[in-house]
Amino acid sequence: MYRIAEPLRWMLDQVELSDAEIRLLHVLLHATCRRTDDWYRGTALQPDAGYRASCMDLRRRLGLEASNSNRVIRDTLPRLAATGLFQEIRLAHRNRKLVWRFADDTFAALFSDSDYGLLDIAALATLKSRFDLDLWVHLAIVRRMNAPRIAFLLEDLYALRDSQGALAWSDLRKPFLGALHKIAALHEMQVVLLLDWEGRLPGIDRVLLRLRHAGTSWRYEALGKTYTDTVKVIVLDATMRAELKPEALPGTLQTLRKVRWDLTRALPDAAKPVSV
Repeated sequence: MYRIAEPLRWMLDQVELSDAEIRLLHVLLHATCRRTDDWYRGTALQPDAGYRASCMDLRRRLGLEASNSNRVIRDTLPRLAATGLFQEIRLAHRNRKLVWRFADDTFAALFSDSDYGLLDIAALATLKSRFDLDLWVHLAIVRRMNAPRIAFLLEDLYALRDSQGALAWSDLRKPFLGALHKIAALHEMQVVLLLDWEGRLPGIDRVLLRLRHAGTSWRYEALGKTYTDTVKVIVLDATMRAELKPEALPGTLQTLRKVRWDLTRALPDAAKPVSV
């Protein structure tokens, strides 16, 4: 496991990195946590010499164990160095080791005592894109709450995906829901998604997510609450998805509770299987 605290999440949102670059950054954050005593207490100190890791081990974490080349790692280093997140990052010992030391403010943000998410590096096998990983981090920070919820303006989701062109839910729907299904599978959770139209854009302009899993303690009245701006509701888990009218949500949740959140049994006509 490794952690990302809210201040570091904000810093990561500000830098432009490719899928390969953000994946290596996650691997280095994981390696740093595993090499740091008391990393979960918020009192960690970064060694002056920084950290070293075998490129072979890093390739394995990245899913590149079949490759004998460090080209992917080498090609990501200039952009990672340019972010300002690192004091030093370079290959050493004839490209067999990677050496890095985070900038002091990056290290402090990583181990901040602010809200943080706990992450499993094995998820990189499932979450391939930067959009997947960024959404995963956002949800990880709220996931351990008693009643985890998070709202995104459509503009913020567009920025998270680095999209261009006209703002439209139709453009974000497929990658966003695809990422949610993957994350739901990783954490054995269900998601209640409210699609709202507040009037800033011609169509849906806000999405509100409520996360449910074995560790949550939602009141069903709160889980099923909708708003006058809510135009559609989506309930999903790892493999199924159902779209509902807002007024149908409270009754649907009561049915789901009776059938242990089996979407197929609760919504035999509305629930559709998905592949991600």
